[in-house]
Formats: sequence, C-alpha cells, structure tokens
Amino acid sequence: MKNFKTIFKFELDNYFKSKSYMLLTIIIALIAATLMFIPRIVDSVKGEDDSKDSGVESEVNEEDLRNMAIYNPEGLGDMEMLAGYFSDAKFTECTSAEEVKKLVEDEKAEGGFVIKSSTEFDFYVFNKSMDNYDMETFTEYMHMVVKMDYCERNGLDLDEYLEVEYAQINANENILGKDGMQNYWYCYILVIVVFMIIIAYGTTIASGITNEKSNRSIEILVTSTSTTALLFGKVLAGVVAAVFQFGLIAVSLLGSYQLNEEYLAVEYAEINVNENILGKDGMQNYWYCYILVILVFMVIIAYGTTIASGITNEKSNRSIEILVTSTSTTALLFGKVLAGVVAAVFQFGLIGAASIGSYQLNKDYLPNMLGMFLDIPGEVLLTFAIFGIGGFLFYAFMYGALGALVSKIEDLNKTAGSAQMIIMIVYMVTLFGIMDPDSILMKICSYLPISSYSAMFARVAMGSVAMWEIVLSAVLLYASVIGMGILGGKIFRNSTLRYGNPIKLSNALKNLKKED
Repeated sequence: MKNFKTIFKFELDNYFKSKSYMLLTIIIALIAATLMFIPRIVDSVKGEDDSKDSGVESEVNEEDLRNMAIYNPEGLGDMEMLAGYFSDAKFTECTSAEEVKKLVEDEKAEGGFVIKSSTEFDFYVFNKSMDNYDMETFTEYMHMVVKMDYCERNGLDLDEYLEVEYAQINANENILGKDGMQNYWYCYILVIVVFMIIIAYGTTIASGITNEKSNRSIEILVTSTSTTALLFGKVLAGVVAAVFQFGLIAVSLLGSYQLNEEYLAVEYAEINVNENILGKDGMQNYWYCYILVILVFMVIIAYGTTIASGITNEKSNRSIEILVTSTSTTALLFGKVLAGVVAAVFQFGLIGAASIGSYQLNKDYLPNMLGMFLDIPGEVLLTFAIFGIGGFLFYAFMYGALGALVSKIEDLNKTAGSAQMIIMIVYMVTLFGIMDPDSILMKICSYLPISSYSAMFARVAMGSVAMWEIVLSAVLLYASVIGMGILGGKIFRNSTLRYGNPIKLSNALKNLKKED
C-alpha cells in the first residue's frame, strides 16, 4: 500500500506528541501504582510503630471511640467480652429499648442493640453505610454468648468446645472449568475498558477524517497515496496509541498488585435479627445512585461534546461569520447551550419517566431486584434534576467556550481534554465516595460547582443532608453557572473570528483581562 508507513508514522506522532495524552497516561499510571503501594507503606509504618511500642500497652483515646447503645434486660453475655468484639466503640447501657432508639435517632449513638433473648436481638441504625458491619459483629458476639451458656449448663469446658467447633478443615477445591465468581469483576472492568477505548478513539479517528473532508485537505492526501493506505494508517495509529495508553496503565496497575498482593488480600446457632434502619439503607440505595451518577456523566460528555463540535464546525466552514453579523455571540452561545439542555432533559427525562412509571405500575409483577435500580425516592429524583441540570449547564458553557478556541475539529479533543479530565475525576471520586457519603471528601465535593452536580444528590440518596446544605450547594452551583455563562460568552466573542492554530485558554483569559 502506497505510503502506508509514512501515513502511519505521521498519525502516530500526533498522539505521542500530544502533551495532554502523555500526561494523562503517565499520571493515571502513577496514581494506579501509588494506590497499590499504599498498603505496603501503611504496613511498614505500622511495623515500625509496633517495634517502637513493643512491651508497652497502647492507650486507647476515649474521644476516638464510636458511641454505641445497648439494652440488655436479662443480663446476657459480658460487657468486657463485648468490648473485645467492638474495640473501636464504647457502649452506653440503657434502661429501655426506647432509650436506645432515641439515642440513635438523635445521632448520639451510631448504632444500638436491644437483646430480647440469647438468640434474638434488635439492631437500630440511622443511616446504614455500605461498610457498616455492626450487626454482623454483634451476631458473632451473640453466637459466643450461646456457646458460653450451653457449656455452663452442661458442665463443658468452653476452650475444648471451641477447639472442636473451629477445628481446621483443609478443603482442596478443584474447578475443572472456570470460576464465575472470581472472573466476574475483572470481566466487568475489561468490558468497560473496551467500551471506553472504542468510544474515545473511534470518535477521534472519525472526527479527523471528517475534518480533512471539510477543509479539502483530503484532496491532497488521496492524490499522494491510496485511500486504503490512508484509512489503515489512521486506524492502526489509533490502535497503537490506545494499546500504549491503556497497556501502560494496566501494566502499572497489575504489576503493582503482584508486588503487593500479600498486603491486599462449625455450625452457628440461628440468631434472629430484627434490623431497624431509621434513616437510609446504603445497600438498597447504592445501585440507583450508581446509575444516576453514570447517567449525568454520560449526558454531560455526550451533549457537551456535541455543542463544542458544532461551534468548531461552524468556525471551520466560516458559517459563523454570517451568524455573528445577525446576532450577538452571547445570544448565540446561550441559545446553543440551552437548546442542548432542553434536548437532553427531554430525551433522558422521557426515557426515565417511562421506565420508572412503568415499574411503579407493575411493581408487584416484576422481580424485586429491579427495585434497586428503579425504586427511586421522589426527593432523590428532585435533587438529581436540580443538580444534574445545573451541572450540565455549567459544563455546557465551558464546552461552548472551548469549542470557539479551535478552528478544526481534530483540535477539539486536545482543547476539551481539560474539561473531560475534570469530569472524569469527579465521576471516579463520586463513584467511590458513594460508599461513604458522609466523608470529608464527599462533603467538600458537594459544595464545589465542578462536582456538586453528582456529589450532592449522592449524599441525599445515601445519607442525611440538612436542607440548608442542599440550598447552599444549589445556590453556589447556579451562581457559578451564570458566571461560567458570562465568561464563556466573552471567550466565545473574542475567539469566534480568530482562525488558524488553537487559541490557548490561558491566552484567551489574558485577552479578557486586557479588555477589562
């Protein structure tokens, strides 16, 4: 194929010479490696502390202990033994079940237990997080109470009984085919990775070819080489770039894991537990919150890119010159952005309303599992709408301004990379933050305009948020939307009729300062 090697090298150089491409690749690889080394570092630090404090009994700071409540009318078990199971908590002994419930409702205790018998207790918690295992820990304690009581009544030695019950059983499992449980999660991750690669690089290749057609440069290329060589060169260059980027990240992650793998890694009496969640159940709410985070992420990326590429395309074919003579650039930008918002709200709103409405109508006939995805409380949907639309507006104005900085479609991905990087980081932080919605990081993110669009409704869905917090966050978000709209309009006005090389965002902002 004529000039295939030259075309392939040229296209490949474009990827490797891109600072954003290389920086993104290296930064993610370093982060992945660092995360895998954290357990080793923590273990090393703990080891040094243990060696320093050997022979000295460590003192527990009472202020750092969690507050728990317990009502034990029959005096079953032993408080000292219970403290061994809950080494990070201190217990308040209550005189009634109502007192336990009251302490939990007032959030003076993180959890409470009401022991009804040796095989039954009630567990009270306000907002149950994904990593809350208090009920399971207390169940283990009650199992031990049952064993102690049995040994005492039958004159048995508890240590001998436990030695028999917990006798080590060596099991040699032989899976002759494939282990579905073990393979599920890495298969899940790989499917997402392939999806992201195809979307990201497929769009880049397609937009590059389309732009070459629009600016007629394709006419020069096809006269010097065959179209087959041209297409193969572009596609294979994209494949090599994708393999290099994701391969480096994967090697860094898997290699670090292998080096730190060791750091990462009898019948019970039936206990009847009556769990009483007084606030929200993180396990039940997790999946629909997860879906909504992904949904708002997809809407912003899809429609934001569409708005930016539309503006860039109008610059490249000079139709923008006609538009700006008949209307103001601010009106033009706001019109494009708001049209995108209406289109997105209509499209996804209609799909969501149809899905949730149909589910509610047929709830009794559908599998209970669907409730994890579609049984969404009204307050969460309302919060999602308010913050989702606000976040979309914020980034749509940003995309519109970035689209005006370039004259060629193929330059758009480089310019919009900063916005996409922010959106991706917020997306990952929110997904991991769902597990602990009351963490300092999630609280901070719920007030920042760049992240509140997903962090705040995740907190509302998974935890307890005061009304003033929601109002304050919404005010900050929409004030920032107005500010971004004004800033974007000024950048749009100054950059629309400037052609040639992409305008750096820093230069565009400097020009605005000079005008002021």
